[in-house]
Amino acid sequence: MQPNQVEIDEALAASLLYDDPESIIYDEVTARQIQQREEEASLISDEKLAKEWQDMEDLENHVFPTDDVNQIINQFQDMEVNGSTSLHCGSSSHQQGHVGGSIDTSSHSFQPPPPSGDVDPDNMTYEELNELGESIGAVNKGLSKSTIDQIPTHKFGASSWFRKKASSSGETECSICLIEFKKGDTISTLPCAHIYHKECISHWLEENKSCCVCKAEVGP
Repeated sequence: MQPNQVEIDEALAASLLYDDPESIIYDEVTARQIQQREEEASLISDEKLAKEWQDMEDLENHVFPTDDVNQIINQFQDMEVNGSTSLHCGSSSHQQGHVGGSIDTSSHSFQPPPPSGDVDPDNMTYEELNELGESIGAVNKGLSKSTIDQIPTHKFGASSWFRKKASSSGETECSICLIEFKKGDTISTLPCAHIYHKECISHWLEENKSCCVCKAEVGP
């Protein structure tokens, strides 16, 4: 005998009556958490893939702006003499500590690429472009040691005149190292009247030809 529709409905109602509502809710929450984690994992994967593509594109383009490349080539052309040039990197390519002994600043030579007619930035590696730019930037960048040594120096606090001069100019600290002047410090005074620790301004002028405050030319 086949069950009629009433019996089927009663059986379904009994089944629903004895189902655990808390279990149903727990299953729904778990399903939502799993879906959320899958979406987060997909987003992280997409971001990682995008970054990898960007890194590959940067590497392909050498991350070297066209304007910088043109500037390097123009500087190289200006320095050519009879079709070939030998660049010399002196003390400006070496760093010295603020306090303590100096590092060897003996010059060494750098052989540049072929004459400008053969310089093709598209065929140069990122390292070659960097090396060329650094070597060009190191030429005639700062003052000679003899010129720097001619800058007058004083002991800070050694005379009332010097104390008054520093006080009236409002300079109580070195603009390079940002450390206050103390009695006994060796101070260099530039032609523009700005004062610095001797070591600080000496290292600065090895890389630059002007006062770091007012940009006035210090030497030839």
